Amino acid sequence: MRRAFGVLLLPGLLQAQADLGRLYYTTSHGRAISLRMVAAGPGRITLAPESGDAARVRAFVLAHAGAESRAALGARGLSEPVPDSWKGGIGATDQIRNGEATYWRHAPGQVVPAQFVLNGQTWRLLAADLPGGRTF
Repeated sequence: MRRAFGVLLLPGLLQAQADLGRLYYTTSHGRAISLRMVAAGPGRITLAPESGDAARVRAFVLAHAGAESRAALGARGLSEPVPDSWKGGIGATDQIRNGEATYWRHAPGQVVPAQFVLNGQTWRLLAADLPGGRTF
């Protein structure tokens, strides 16, 4: 009987993905969302599936994270320093902005949205814990 029980649990355990870090977004109205980062292949990360508002924020972040040349086209550098609560950047750790969003350049050529408007609300990256050496 014990063997059968272990076989039933194994598929669920294999589907579980390790939490590699988190992105915490908030609005000026006090709404907060935590997005969990998971492995997406060698050296790559993605965001775990979500529902509701978190799913919409996740979709925006995934569409605007990754290679700076694609995600932050036409962006200009900002003079504001990166907050201490944004952890995990390697190399370039500054902010850039284009007409769509403000981005954290957490690694050379790699960005993640740090401030954007979605469904009439401004979302801001409050804290981040990015896994080192991985990109979206």
